[in-house]
Amino acid sequence: MPPKIVRSTHSHTLVQRGFSLVELIVAVAIIAILALIALPQYQKYAIRAKLTTALSEVSAAKPVVEAILAEGRALPTGQTVKPEEFGLPQQTSQCASFTAVSIDFGALEIWCNLRFSGRYNVSAVDIVRQVDGAWKCRIDAGDASWLPAGCTQR
Repeated sequence: MPPKIVRSTHSHTLVQRGFSLVELIVAVAIIAILALIALPQYQKYAIRAKLTTALSEVSAAKPVVEAILAEGRALPTGQTVKPEEFGLPQQTSQCASFTAVSIDFGALEIWCNLRFSGRYNVSAVDIVRQVDGAWKCRIDAGDASWLPAGCTQR
């Protein structure tokens, strides 16, 4: 920015360098307003990304469950089943633990108990295999906009 020459009533001229206080305050105010708009959007994006990751981690059990049923083996009814039986590890990047419960013949519910639950008021991502073979995803999200595609609120 070239220096501005300011004429005064005195016999000498003053050269203004830099920004005035008002210009700086306006710039800070604009940045603050942009931050107020962007921060909640970023937080929504971050929680949705975490829930999508958790969904993909718990969905790793789907092919194993389908293979068990295709082989003619039955899932134990009304019992908690070890997640390792479905190829799930003890924990993953977003899931502190997994819980699997067999509901009925061919029906199963698997939960990913989230690591970050308290901060966002979300505790689990669960997938449910219905007797007809259809899978659905349910999440107890505080905000419906956090849900990954294809999931519903519990």
